[in-house]
Amino acid sequence: MIKNVTNIGIMMSCFDEVEAVSFAIQELRRFYPENKIFIFNESKKDYSFLLEKYKNIKIKNDEDTMSFYYQYPIHEVYLLPEFQEKIQKAVLTFLNRIHQTIEYSQGEYLLLMDPDVLIRGELNIPSNVNLLGSLRNSGVPLSTKKVLESVEGAIIIDEWGATPGIFKVKTFQKAYNKFISTPNLLQKFTQSWYAFYAHDIIIPMLFALIGEREHLNNDFTECNSDIDWQTNNKKLVHHYKKYYSDVEIKFPFFKEV
Repeated sequence: MIKNVTNIGIMMSCFDEVEAVSFAIQELRRFYPENKIFIFNESKKDYSFLLEKYKNIKIKNDEDTMSFYYQYPIHEVYLLPEFQEKIQKAVLTFLNRIHQTIEYSQGEYLLLMDPDVLIRGELNIPSNVNLLGSLRNSGVPLSTKKVLESVEGAIIIDEWGATPGIFKVKTFQKAYNKFISTPNLLQKFTQSWYAFYAHDIIIPMLFALIGEREHLNNDFTECNSDIDWQTNNKKLVHHYKKYYSDVEIKFPFFKEV
Protein backbone atom coordinates (compact mmCIF):
# COMPACT_ATOMS: atom_id res chain seq x y z
CA MET A 1 0.00 0.00 0.00
CA ILE A 2 1.30 3.44 -0.93
CA LYS A 3 0.31 6.43 1.14
CA ASN A 4 0.94 10.15 1.23
CA VAL A 5 3.48 11.02 3.90
CA THR A 6 2.11 13.76 6.13
CA ASN A 7 3.52 12.91 9.57
CA ILE A 8 7.04 13.79 8.51
CA GLY A 9 9.79 15.98 9.90
CA ILE A 10 12.26 17.72 7.62
CA MET A 11 16.00 18.21 8.10
CA MET A 12 18.13 20.41 5.88
CA SER A 13 21.90 20.87 5.98
CA CYS A 14 23.20 23.99 4.29
CA PHE A 15 26.19 26.27 3.90
CA ASP A 16 26.05 29.61 2.09
CA GLU A 17 23.27 28.83 -0.41
CA VAL A 18 20.87 31.46 1.00
CA GLU A 19 18.76 32.02 -2.12
CA ALA A 20 18.54 28.30 -2.83
CA VAL A 21 17.49 27.51 0.76
CA SER A 22 14.87 30.26 0.67
CA PHE A 23 13.37 28.90 -2.55
CA ALA A 24 13.47 25.28 -1.34
CA ILE A 25 11.56 26.19 1.85
CA GLN A 26 9.09 28.31 -0.10
CA GLU A 27 8.22 25.39 -2.38
CA LEU A 28 8.21 22.87 0.47
CA ARG A 29 5.70 24.99 2.37
CA ARG A 30 3.24 24.81 -0.54
CA PHE A 31 2.69 21.13 0.28
CA TYR A 32 3.81 20.90 3.91
CA PRO A 33 2.64 24.16 5.49
CA GLU A 34 2.81 23.00 9.12
CA ASN A 35 5.53 20.33 9.25
CA LYS A 36 8.50 21.13 11.42
CA ILE A 37 11.79 21.92 9.66
CA PHE A 38 15.20 21.90 11.32
CA ILE A 39 17.92 23.73 9.35
CA PHE A 40 21.59 23.24 10.25
CA ASN A 41 23.72 26.07 8.91
CA GLU A 42 27.47 25.42 8.66
CA SER A 43 28.30 28.90 7.31
CA LYS A 44 28.35 32.45 8.63
CA LYS A 45 25.34 33.38 6.50
CA ASP A 46 22.22 34.64 8.23
CA TYR A 47 19.11 32.54 7.72
CA SER A 48 17.07 34.13 10.51
CA PHE A 49 14.73 35.79 8.00
CA LEU A 50 13.12 32.37 7.55
CA LEU A 51 11.99 32.43 11.18
CA GLU A 52 10.08 35.65 10.50
CA LYS A 53 8.51 34.32 7.32
CA TYR A 54 7.49 30.81 8.40
CA LYS A 55 6.41 29.05 11.56
CA ASN A 56 7.62 25.64 12.75
CA ILE A 57 11.19 26.24 11.65
CA LYS A 58 14.26 25.89 13.83
CA ILE A 59 17.71 27.06 12.73
CA LYS A 60 21.00 26.12 14.34
CA ASN A 61 24.23 27.84 13.34
CA ASP A 62 26.56 24.90 13.68
CA GLU A 63 30.16 23.92 13.15
CA ASP A 64 31.47 23.43 9.60
CA THR A 65 32.16 19.71 9.33
CA MET A 66 32.24 19.28 5.55
CA SER A 67 34.54 21.88 3.96
CA PHE A 68 37.59 19.64 4.31
CA TYR A 69 36.19 17.46 1.54
CA TYR A 70 36.48 20.30 -0.97
CA GLN A 71 39.88 21.46 0.22
CA TYR A 72 41.86 18.22 -0.08
CA PRO A 73 42.03 15.17 -2.38
CA ILE A 74 40.18 13.17 0.21
CA HIS A 75 40.58 9.83 -1.59
CA GLU A 76 44.35 10.22 -1.17
CA VAL A 77 44.52 11.43 2.43
CA TYR A 78 41.50 9.88 4.16
CA LEU A 79 43.53 7.27 6.06
CA LEU A 80 45.74 9.87 7.72
CA PRO A 81 44.81 10.33 11.40
CA GLU A 82 43.92 13.99 10.89
CA PHE A 83 41.37 13.15 8.20
CA GLN A 84 40.02 10.09 9.97
CA GLU A 85 39.21 12.41 12.84
CA LYS A 86 37.47 14.88 10.50
CA ILE A 87 35.46 12.17 8.73
CA GLN A 88 34.38 10.49 11.95
CA LYS A 89 33.37 13.84 13.42
CA ALA A 90 31.32 14.62 10.30
CA VAL A 91 29.52 11.27 10.59
CA LEU A 92 28.70 11.65 14.28
CA THR A 93 27.64 15.28 13.86
CA PHE A 94 25.27 14.33 11.04
CA LEU A 95 23.72 11.55 13.09
CA ASN A 96 23.38 13.82 16.10
CA ARG A 97 21.57 16.36 13.94
CA ILE A 98 19.14 13.68 12.86
CA HIS A 99 18.41 12.95 16.52
CA GLN A 100 17.86 16.66 17.19
CA THR A 101 15.46 16.86 14.26
CA ILE A 102 13.56 13.77 15.39
CA GLU A 103 13.16 15.27 18.86
CA TYR A 104 11.99 18.59 17.44
CA SER A 105 9.68 17.31 14.72
CA GLN A 106 8.14 14.27 16.46
CA GLY A 107 7.32 12.80 13.06
CA GLU A 108 6.84 9.17 12.08
CA TYR A 109 9.12 9.76 9.09
CA LEU A 110 12.03 12.06 8.36
CA LEU A 111 12.93 13.71 5.07
CA LEU A 112 16.61 14.53 4.57
CA MET A 113 17.08 17.33 2.09
CA ASP A 114 19.69 19.80 0.90
CA PRO A 115 19.30 23.26 -0.68
CA ASP A 116 19.24 21.62 -4.13
CA VAL A 117 16.05 19.65 -3.42
CA LEU A 118 12.77 20.84 -4.93
CA ILE A 119 9.46 19.51 -3.60
CA ARG A 120 6.68 19.51 -6.22
CA GLY A 121 3.92 17.66 -4.37
CA GLU A 122 3.00 15.49 -1.40
CA LEU A 123 5.44 12.61 -1.14
CA ASN A 124 4.52 8.94 -1.10
CA ILE A 125 6.00 5.96 0.68
CA PRO A 126 4.96 2.30 0.60
CA SER A 127 3.76 1.24 4.04
CA ASN A 128 6.16 -1.72 4.17
CA VAL A 129 9.29 0.28 3.25
CA ASN A 130 11.53 1.89 5.86
CA LEU A 131 14.05 3.73 3.65
CA LEU A 132 13.50 5.42 0.30
CA GLY A 133 16.25 6.88 -1.89
CA SER A 134 17.39 7.22 -5.47
CA LEU A 135 19.67 4.16 -5.78
CA ARG A 136 21.50 6.17 -8.47
CA ASN A 137 24.95 5.13 -7.25
CA SER A 138 26.60 1.71 -7.24
CA GLY A 139 29.96 0.16 -6.44
CA VAL A 140 30.36 -0.10 -2.67
CA PRO A 141 34.03 -1.03 -2.11
CA LEU A 142 34.84 -4.62 -1.21
CA SER A 143 36.49 -3.40 2.00
CA THR A 144 33.21 -1.81 3.11
CA LYS A 145 31.23 -4.90 2.17
CA LYS A 146 33.57 -6.93 4.38
CA VAL A 147 32.77 -4.60 7.28
CA LEU A 148 29.06 -5.26 6.74
CA GLU A 149 29.72 -8.98 6.43
CA SER A 150 31.40 -8.97 9.84
CA VAL A 151 28.28 -7.66 11.59
CA GLU A 152 25.70 -10.25 12.60
CA GLY A 153 22.35 -9.61 10.97
CA ALA A 154 23.68 -7.12 8.41
CA ILE A 155 23.13 -7.40 4.67
CA ILE A 156 25.54 -6.53 1.86
CA ILE A 157 24.47 -3.62 -0.35
CA ASP A 158 25.98 -2.23 -3.53
CA GLU A 159 23.61 0.63 -4.45
CA TRP A 160 22.77 3.78 -2.57
CA GLY A 161 21.46 7.34 -2.85
CA ALA A 162 19.59 8.36 0.29
CA THR A 163 19.87 12.14 -0.14
CA PRO A 164 17.21 13.24 -0.53
CA GLY A 165 16.02 10.33 1.53
CA ILE A 166 12.93 9.43 3.51
CA PHE A 167 13.03 6.96 6.35
CA LYS A 168 10.94 5.67 9.20
CA VAL A 169 12.17 7.16 12.45
CA LYS A 170 11.80 4.03 14.60
CA THR A 171 13.79 1.98 12.11
CA PHE A 172 16.54 4.58 12.00
CA GLN A 173 16.76 4.57 15.79
CA LYS A 174 17.12 0.79 15.79
CA ALA A 175 19.86 0.99 13.14
CA TYR A 176 21.65 3.78 14.97
CA ASN A 177 21.64 1.85 18.24
CA LYS A 178 23.26 -1.13 16.54
CA PHE A 179 25.82 1.11 14.84
CA ILE A 180 26.82 2.96 17.99
CA SER A 181 26.91 -0.17 20.18
CA THR A 182 29.11 -2.25 17.87
CA PRO A 183 32.74 -1.81 18.96
CA ASN A 184 35.01 0.07 16.52
CA LEU A 185 32.39 0.03 13.78
CA LEU A 186 32.69 3.73 12.97
CA GLN A 187 36.44 3.41 12.60
CA LYS A 188 36.11 0.31 10.44
CA PHE A 189 33.68 2.05 8.12
CA THR A 190 35.67 5.26 7.74
CA GLN A 191 38.88 3.36 7.11
CA SER A 192 37.20 1.15 4.51
CA TRP A 193 35.89 3.95 2.27
CA TYR A 194 37.04 7.53 1.79
CA ALA A 195 33.45 8.63 1.03
CA PHE A 196 31.88 7.43 4.25
CA TYR A 197 31.33 11.03 5.38
CA ALA A 198 28.62 11.43 2.68
CA HIS A 199 25.05 11.59 3.97
CA ASP A 200 23.61 9.53 1.13
CA ILE A 201 26.01 6.70 2.04
CA ILE A 202 25.78 6.81 5.83
CA ILE A 203 22.03 6.22 6.04
CA PRO A 204 21.78 3.11 3.82
CA MET A 205 24.86 1.66 5.56
CA LEU A 206 23.20 2.02 8.96
CA PHE A 207 19.99 0.46 7.69
CA ALA A 208 21.97 -2.41 6.15
CA LEU A 209 23.25 -3.23 9.65
CA ILE A 210 19.75 -4.36 10.63
CA GLY A 211 18.93 -6.07 7.33
CA GLU A 212 17.05 -3.14 5.77
CA ARG A 213 17.67 -2.09 2.17
CA GLU A 214 17.21 1.28 0.55
CA HIS A 215 14.27 1.13 -1.85
CA LEU A 216 13.75 3.17 -4.99
CA ASN A 217 11.68 6.28 -4.46
CA ASN A 218 9.31 6.53 -7.40
CA ASP A 219 8.80 10.23 -6.63
CA PHE A 220 12.48 10.90 -7.38
CA THR A 221 13.98 12.65 -10.39
CA GLU A 222 17.30 14.37 -11.02
CA CYS A 223 17.98 17.49 -13.05
CA ASN A 224 21.41 16.56 -14.35
CA SER A 225 20.53 13.04 -15.48
CA ASP A 226 16.82 12.88 -16.37
CA ILE A 227 16.13 14.70 -19.63
CA ASP A 228 12.42 14.91 -18.83
CA TRP A 229 12.75 16.16 -15.26
CA GLN A 230 10.74 19.32 -15.94
CA THR A 231 7.72 17.43 -17.30
CA ASN A 232 7.75 13.99 -15.67
CA ASN A 233 5.58 15.03 -12.71
CA LYS A 234 7.99 13.50 -10.20
CA LYS A 235 7.56 15.20 -6.83
CA LEU A 236 11.08 15.03 -5.38
CA VAL A 237 13.67 16.79 -7.55
CA HIS A 238 17.39 16.55 -6.82
CA HIS A 239 20.23 18.77 -8.09
CA TYR A 240 17.92 21.74 -8.60
CA LYS A 241 20.75 24.30 -8.69
CA LYS A 242 18.93 27.24 -10.28
CA TYR A 243 19.46 29.48 -7.26
CA TYR A 244 23.09 28.57 -6.55
CA SER A 245 25.57 31.42 -6.94
CA ASP A 246 27.75 29.49 -9.40
CA VAL A 247 24.84 28.26 -11.51
CA GLU A 248 26.00 29.87 -14.76
CA ILE A 249 29.42 28.22 -14.52
CA LYS A 250 28.64 24.76 -13.16
CA PHE A 251 24.99 24.30 -14.13
CA PRO A 252 24.41 26.23 -17.38
CA PHE A 253 21.35 24.15 -18.34
CA PHE A 254 19.36 26.08 -15.70
CA LYS A 255 19.72 29.37 -17.56
CA GLU A 256 16.62 28.61 -19.60
CA VAL A 257 14.60 27.06 -16.79
